Amino acid sequence: MMELCLVEKVSPVTNEVIFFIPSCKKTIAIPLSKELMEVFIVQHEQSEEVSFHLIDIENKKLQEREMSNGI
Repeated sequence: MMELCLVEKVSPVTNEVIFFIPSCKKTIAIPLSKELMEVFIVQHEQSEEVSFHLIDIENKKLQEREMSNGI
């Protein structure tokens, strides 16, 4: 099941990002590669905006998605 989830916490110590799943009001920890983790750290530090990402909840994976002007 795929869902847009809110980035709640970036944890560089464990190389995980904690996402909030709105439909079930729970969180999920997604392990990431060090390279992708660095992107999330920079994004988290520099942004004051809320960040949502498409998550495959069953497989605990971050899904790649293309950004467009319409989103």
